[in-house]
Amino acid sequence: MKFLNRILLLAAVPAMLSAATAAVVFPGPPPGAAGAVQSGSAYTLSNSILTAKFLDKNGSISFGGLTSKLGPVAKAGGELFIVNLADGRSIKSSELKASNVKIANLPPDPKAFRLAERYPGKALTATFQALNGTLRISWRAVLRDNSHYLRQELRLVSTQPVQMKNIVAMQYDLIGGKAGEPRISGNARGALVVNDLAFAALETPMGINTAGNAENAGDGGTDWKADKWVKNSWTGNFNIPRELKKQYGDHLAAAEGPVSINGKGNLTITFRYTGGDGGNNKLNLAGVQLLSAQGAVLDSDFHPGVTGDSSANNTYKVKVPARGGYMLRYWAETKTEPIASKGEITFSLPVTTAEKEDALPADSRIAQGVWSRKTTLQPREIWNVSSVIGLFAPGQQRRSFLAYMERERAMPYRPFIHYNSWYELNINRNNDSDPAKRMTEEQCLAVLKDWQEQFFQKSGTAIDAFVWDDGWDEFNSLWDFHKMFPQGFRRVNAAAAKQKAGIGAWLGPVGGYGASKGKRLAHWNVKHPDNKIGNFQLSNKEYFDAFVGRCSQMVKDYNMKYFKFDGISTHFHAKGPGNEEDAEGIIRVVEALRKKKGDLYINCTVGTWASPFWFRYADSVWRQENDFGTIGVGDNRDKWITYRDRLVHEVFVQGSPLMPINSMMTHGLIVTRHGPPDCMPKEPENVKKELRCAVACGTSLQELYLDRDLMNAHGGVLWDELAKGIKWIRRNADVLDDVHWVGGNPWDKESREGSVYGWAAWNKDKATLALRNSSDREKSLTATLRSILDIPANVKGGITFKDSFDDQRPLDGFTGKTVDIDKELTFTLKPFEVFVYEGGKVK
Repeated sequence: MKFLNRILLLAAVPAMLSAATAAVVFPGPPPGAAGAVQSGSAYTLSNSILTAKFLDKNGSISFGGLTSKLGPVAKAGGELFIVNLADGRSIKSSELKASNVKIANLPPDPKAFRLAERYPGKALTATFQALNGTLRISWRAVLRDNSHYLRQELRLVSTQPVQMKNIVAMQYDLIGGKAGEPRISGNARGALVVNDLAFAALETPMGINTAGNAENAGDGGTDWKADKWVKNSWTGNFNIPRELKKQYGDHLAAAEGPVSINGKGNLTITFRYTGGDGGNNKLNLAGVQLLSAQGAVLDSDFHPGVTGDSSANNTYKVKVPARGGYMLRYWAETKTEPIASKGEITFSLPVTTAEKEDALPADSRIAQGVWSRKTTLQPREIWNVSSVIGLFAPGQQRRSFLAYMERERAMPYRPFIHYNSWYELNINRNNDSDPAKRMTEEQCLAVLKDWQEQFFQKSGTAIDAFVWDDGWDEFNSLWDFHKMFPQGFRRVNAAAAKQKAGIGAWLGPVGGYGASKGKRLAHWNVKHPDNKIGNFQLSNKEYFDAFVGRCSQMVKDYNMKYFKFDGISTHFHAKGPGNEEDAEGIIRVVEALRKKKGDLYINCTVGTWASPFWFRYADSVWRQENDFGTIGVGDNRDKWITYRDRLVHEVFVQGSPLMPINSMMTHGLIVTRHGPPDCMPKEPENVKKELRCAVACGTSLQELYLDRDLMNAHGGVLWDELAKGIKWIRRNADVLDDVHWVGGNPWDKESREGSVYGWAAWNKDKATLALRNSSDREKSLTATLRSILDIPANVKGGITFKDSFDDQRPLDGFTGKTVDIDKELTFTLKPFEVFVYEGGKVK
């Protein structure tokens, strides 16, 4: 009975920790309670560290500036919003009269999954109407208790279809001078605008955030060049002409942008394919339109054309009334096949790409956020977009932004430890047309039986879920189960529950990969003769509704704990969306599912990029490139660890330095005899290196790609090591939200050298530190604990660290010793050695 009670108690730990609030706090003065005051026509939102003002002049609301304890942060001015329509018109907040302007109390919601909503706050709210009252825009500025940042929210609803271009949802004139000029931090779409004092951005990975006239990082859902196209030049269907709609339905994509035409008369436009871009498809053309600079259609030429290895009817003609500035819009149909090509475009008149009309003046310091939505806002559809401006504590940029993100992400950091079936049950079988040769219910139950007997019952340790990867669905359906899962996931869910775990599943929003995707597409087109498609796209409303409906039904039927959404786009190394509206679609999928079950762990994989604002929706994102690879020196497991960690360093630590690395999909711990990872050594001492790196890197998404027979070998010692690793994560979950990079580059391609690197986390109560040497030579790292742990300047004293694992080589002068955080230390590691430590408070 005592043994059973111990199992139940330990198994309850994951749920208790998942409910814990974030430990990361703003590393500056406590912000305190939010307050709001109206004084005449001025409104103020403030707390102990910041003050934001808004002015109401005859019903026109404007930003009145933001200050902090350290001085001014942003000047007065700028639009609250600008709604740019497809026809060239702009709706500016300064030109609209606000109604219902008032201060509102925001009550706390103790059950909220988003941490910030558990705090009370204040808001300034207003309502605007445009387009003869058919478009309603609700706006509010929000400041909650203990917040070191201000948020602005927009909600758009219309009673009539509105063809959109974009929404400018953020404009802040950041103070320069001692704080430094505003700049972009990050190299992907949805990067931050920062200076030494503050950060600002749209709260979406789709945001095109700019700092004055600086080029936006990842400004590229669409890549407009008048004389060439690539895959990213094209965006979803919007403003579809009646002639094309009748022929192709919604299966169209457009590329458009401003041009300068130095001539008049007939302009011929010829498209010539030069190669593949993410594929080898030809470009199936549908037409060309010439528009005024304001967006009015002046002339069109619609006819089917094609350019590939051979071309036909690939020249179009429009009439230019006079030399000057215009817009060109190219149409391609996607019904035949998706766009996966690049090419050149030639003209009979001189045509050059013009500057975007919404670009800021060359001398501007405005931090601006643009939400590109080249689609139609449908009646009663709700669009939401928000922005943030926040403060950096001096010398604590990373932790200041992390404190904001942990409050505002979909759910605070929480370890999610799970078995994934991909290598053991799925790889090289998932596309087989015979369901009996793919993953089956009986195989899943056998996995669960072994885990219960060999791991749960023997160690008293639970994982969070068992995840069934690609191979469970019937291809001639939309994500229904094949015949070898006669009861769906009912039996496997019941078996998982016996060891205090749930289940999760893989789904491919773009239909998966390879032969199975082709069969899913063929089935869709048979069942939907009026909506045939060449590719699954979440911008297709019928497919979006079907996909959300299927996922929602699975949540209802099996109480799903996890979804792995694989293939938001097909980019090998993404820095922005392949198709803007498809990326918006996955965001809307996630939002819809969180309404069904708010604590779902949602892993958005291939197609995401290094924007921290993915965490407003998803729990984790993909580290980029191949599932498995090798680079560097050592045996193949050493090279695999280096490959994985090198990508995290390159894409996130260097490429997006303020993005938290506490929620990366790195592809986890792999012990398998299936697929490419079979090349790695499988001896327990070898596997331990990877296991300890996998847990000590601190990422919340802990994937276990483990073959049971290999885990059972050597007397089951790997099960014991796994239990030790999981217990390490559980007992340090309350500090690992702060995990950050330490040391150098796992593999420098130029010098062809490894280095000592690792991960550290710190809060006022505890700390963790892990180091690895990725070189085949002895290497050292010299630093202070203050720099390693990123400890604020006002904290003084020493920390005592202990070895996390009994077989770890003790370091003289460090292990078990209280070390002053400002003392310079040298850590010397043998080739491929891994150290993991746990520390207490600074005393």
